Amino acid sequence: LATLVSPGRAAWRWIVGGDLTLTNAIAPTVSPPTIVTDGGVQASWSTAATTWTFTSPTAGQYLGAVLPGILTSAVAGWLCVLIWRLVTSVQADAAFTGAGTRRLRLIGWALAALTAAMVVGELGGNMLVTAGLPTSIPQPALLTLDAVPFVPLGIALIVMVIAHAWSRGDALAEDAAGTI
Repeated sequence: LATLVSPGRAAWRWIVGGDLTLTNAIAPTVSPPTIVTDGGVQASWSTAATTWTFTSPTAGQYLGAVLPGILTSAVAGWLCVLIWRLVTSVQADAAFTGAGTRRLRLIGWALAALTAAMVVGELGGNMLVTAGLPTSIPQPALLTLDAVPFVPLGIALIVMVIAHAWSRGDALAEDAAGTI
């Protein structure tokens, strides 16, 4: 949910022209002193989080802050439409048809695409936000990639296996329709 909400705050700050503040839960084990650069970037650490404040952010830094949410929202919307179509086909007793199987496979592909969107959005956003920062600032501190984006990929594999079983159910339904 944070991936979908936090870019909204960054987009609002972009619209009103305010500072851009990014916080993540990844923090060094020892807190270095607060760093302030000539370009208006302030980085502060604690044992709980790392906070970056960009007092004069560029358009690229704003875009980097909203990119993960934009990509994730787009794929999540597509996924919701696919799930809705599958549910309506199940309600119409058309689950074990070619269309139902295709819908289930598409849901599996959409879940895999969700993983890609999360990873690409986070990495691409990190690159856009940290572009042009002085090398004295530990730039990987903005990266918040962990195991969470890979959960939809595991679910996608399970959904693909279920889709294969549904295709077998479709074949059995065709056989049953052909028997006397």
